[in-house]
Amino acid sequence: MTGEGGGLQLRSNPNSNDLSLPKNSALSVAVKVKNFLHCHCSKWRSGEFIQFAYCFLKAFMHPLRSSLVTFFGKKELAFPPAMRRGDFNSTNKSKNRDNRESSKKLLSNRLSLHPSARAYASLITMTGEGEGGRYKALGTPIRRKTRNSKLRPNLLMLLLMVVVIIGAGDKAKSQNRALQIGDTIPAEIWNTPLKVVNHPEGKTTIKLSDYKGKLIILDFWATWCVNCVKSFPEEDRLQKEFKDQIVILPVSTQKQSVISAFMQRDNPTKGTSLTVVTDDQLLSKTFKHQLMPHVVWIDGTGHFVASTAASYVQTEKIQQVLKSEKLNWTMKRDFLEFNKADALMAWVERGGAMPKMTGYSAFATHLLGVDPVSGLQSNEAEGHQRRYDINMTLGTFSVRASETKLPLLSKKQYRYEVKDINNYSCPVGTLYMDWKVKHTFCYEAVFPLSFNPAQIKQKMREDLKCYFGLEGKLEYLKVTAWLFDKVGTTTKQTAVADTQSLDNLIWEINEHHPELPIAIAETAIGNLQVPKMDDTPLNISNINKRLAGYGIELKVAEKEVPFFVLYEQNKGANKP
Repeated sequence: MTGEGGGLQLRSNPNSNDLSLPKNSALSVAVKVKNFLHCHCSKWRSGEFIQFAYCFLKAFMHPLRSSLVTFFGKKELAFPPAMRRGDFNSTNKSKNRDNRESSKKLLSNRLSLHPSARAYASLITMTGEGEGGRYKALGTPIRRKTRNSKLRPNLLMLLLMVVVIIGAGDKAKSQNRALQIGDTIPAEIWNTPLKVVNHPEGKTTIKLSDYKGKLIILDFWATWCVNCVKSFPEEDRLQKEFKDQIVILPVSTQKQSVISAFMQRDNPTKGTSLTVVTDDQLLSKTFKHQLMPHVVWIDGTGHFVASTAASYVQTEKIQQVLKSEKLNWTMKRDFLEFNKADALMAWVERGGAMPKMTGYSAFATHLLGVDPVSGLQSNEAEGHQRRYDINMTLGTFSVRASETKLPLLSKKQYRYEVKDINNYSCPVGTLYMDWKVKHTFCYEAVFPLSFNPAQIKQKMREDLKCYFGLEGKLEYLKVTAWLFDKVGTTTKQTAVADTQSLDNLIWEINEHHPELPIAIAETAIGNLQVPKMDDTPLNISNINKRLAGYGIELKVAEKEVPFFVLYEQNKGANKP
């Protein structure tokens, strides 16, 4: 459709939503500028946009025709050499006014259908004055100007705003993009100030660029993360060992005051010399993770080379990165959107709808980036219940599937009648991160709602035996034990702060002293108060000296003690 009288001209393909505009209208020029910016400037940095905006405006202060051709290098942006005043204004003013009104309605309708309607609408809103004026300004072809004429100020402002908005969006996108292993660290990350505490020179802010050329190790942590806090002394030792070759920066999203106060308390962070980043937002978004501690490795060339557990921060691993060796490590990739309610079998990935589950059971290998979790869900709508055990050792799975309810058992009360104990318990000197990837498993099973807990556990035991040839049992075995027995009444008075329950003492012996025999209590005397052992060497003589006056005596005896025993029934079954 063409508006008569030189007004707005619209041409459209009936089979397309594309909007055709007159070549010489202000809207047409603005749209071409916008498309040019999107095509050629999407990867510019914020500093380059400022330079671009300056050059752009400087170019457009010259006559419109020559400036457009010079700036874009495209002659289709030049205007026809001959434009007679009669092409733009008709003597029939009433007819022109009617055409403009119909053109405005048509433009509005066409813009609402166009894929870029929002962008075009913003161009319309920002240009001209008044309801009629803005459509007229955009819809009327631009007249040829003399060499000394200037571009309309409103169009200049529009183009500048397009440049600034795109530049700001590009910068925001760069700062919010999560980096992947192998990526180069962008300039925005290097140059952003970071709040810190415990700096050796007393600084309150640093930049990563201060350490460019070194191996940078970022350890994401929190004060409530016990394993994170335990890593500080070893990381501090490594920092002193490698000196200027590396920098280890613990990074926390917690406030500066919270971290500073925490490091003054009696915990492993006290007395360490590591510079700690606080109030972090940027680094946590750049190196996304869910589980802590989370360690990021940035080599001397500025590349993100690894993400690992804290156990990888050790002399051997640091030397590998410093020597630029190939890293055959188990990378830590957290499952950021893991939903334990989702089925492990992703049927929808095969192109169909999720089928109704009538019943199944399956084992799968370790699921990276997910903490161990287990449970039972009922789905009344689907008519089934689902059992899930994620990232469990086979020993733990066997305990959960036990036919009988187990008493509280210490580490010493688990026995493995198996060919290779290392398949069930992480050996000393092996990184747990590496071990668990090979030796922990996921289990999922769907049962009818009519199944009771005993039937579900029976199915779990059958699957364990079928797939791995394993069977776990609670057995009472006769062993040589340390027996705490009541021999009288308490005659000694001790402050409450210096005592503990007998159960606590027994648990400490069984959990933390594998070299000692298993400790048990005769009859129900576990709640009796006994003195804390503190640094007392744990042997029968020393313990009995501390127990004198409390009516309890420790002796050696042969006793039947409950054990959970895991047997390998079928040596030919799947190896864990």
